[in-house]
Amino acid sequence: MYYIINNNIVFRVLVLCVIVNNANAIACRQPETSSFVRWSGMTPDKARPVFMYSASGGEESLTGACLARCRELEECASVIVAYTKGNCQGLAASPVSQLTADNDAAYFTKVCLKLPNGCSKRWWALESTPGYYLNSEGANVKILLNATVQDCYDALFSSNEKLYRSAQWIDPNSPLDTFVVSDKAIGNCVLNGENKFTEPESYRVSNYYTFYIEDECGHDYPKKIDRCSYEEYNNQTLKRTDLSIKNATKDECKTACENEDRFICRGFSWISTAPRGLCDLHSEDLITTGSWLLRRVPTATYYRRVICLNITVDCEGPNLVVTYRPRGAFKGRMYVPGNGDKCSSQAFAGTVKLSLPLHGDCDVNFAYAITKTPNGVVNRTMAYVVLMIQNNPIIQTAGDRWVRVGCSPGGGARSYTKVDATVSVHDTR
Repeated sequence: MYYIINNNIVFRVLVLCVIVNNANAIACRQPETSSFVRWSGMTPDKARPVFMYSASGGEESLTGACLARCRELEECASVIVAYTKGNCQGLAASPVSQLTADNDAAYFTKVCLKLPNGCSKRWWALESTPGYYLNSEGANVKILLNATVQDCYDALFSSNEKLYRSAQWIDPNSPLDTFVVSDKAIGNCVLNGENKFTEPESYRVSNYYTFYIEDECGHDYPKKIDRCSYEEYNNQTLKRTDLSIKNATKDECKTACENEDRFICRGFSWISTAPRGLCDLHSEDLITTGSWLLRRVPTATYYRRVICLNITVDCEGPNLVVTYRPRGAFKGRMYVPGNGDKCSSQAFAGTVKLSLPLHGDCDVNFAYAITKTPNGVVNRTMAYVVLMIQNNPIIQTAGDRWVRVGCSPGGGARSYTKVDATVSVHDTR
């Protein structure tokens, strides 16, 4: 995770030990079924292997093949997937396993859950992140006192708790430098109607005795208006890939991501070999990991799925006026990068309105086009500007958005609404 304060990048280094108690082999009772919890970027220090698997290159997904193998073996209680090495290990149950940070791997632990309809195909049903919490101010927040971790998991999938997208489990008795997660540990569970994607500004660093839990079965991605746009990261891809499709066009890759039902596809990379190429689907997102997950590949483009923004832009006399109406709570600001002091506006009554001079110091640019029509030649002018929509009024994080907006000056022309596109993110190194 990284932050930008006063244009200076500040990295947070997390040194964290997590102790997981999974002494009993997973044997679920109806109506519960076996699924997995993913601890991204974590590995256990010691455990007894029950199988090892190396990628052959012929499978679509290393993760999918490893989890399928573990499901088949009753003695398999967890899986380590090493992405850079291209292999995985299935592990037997262990009385205590200490987890340590490993950015090249993910750890999946078996868990019994009463899954909602439509989630049976999911490779994993929950995502857990140590050392983070969601400081949401939404109305749908519920606290369960004296709860186990399993109680917290079950509450997210309870038929009576459909309002909740995420949770955090807190053990006030845990030491600061070690986080203990066991079947018998008693703590507090905080259920939340939002998650780190619906409220990225609320996703924050916590003490070691807290970890964030996210429901991977329910999400807003099928609603195209909520996830209809993409940020482009040129000459880059992600270090972790959940599924690869060979000989695909970019449009086929995009469709595959949007139709994927075995995991939440939060973005895709297309490595061009013209006109077709390699399509990689990713469940990871930069909100969770920060920019370190990006990897330079000259012919690749990473497309990160983002929410479309409800923005209107008007040319009113000598000004370009941008109005942003957030869907949820917004306490941040909108500004022109490099001119944040003079050319910015903060939220007021749920709306952000920014008026920029067409000719001034706010970096408004002009594009010109000449179009031949039946009525003659038409000279067209477009005024446009690049803006940053920052969720926090002070700190810039990976959840913020760059957008390019524009309008046609003169003649009372009005621009488009509900801006769907974002600017490409170019690597300047």
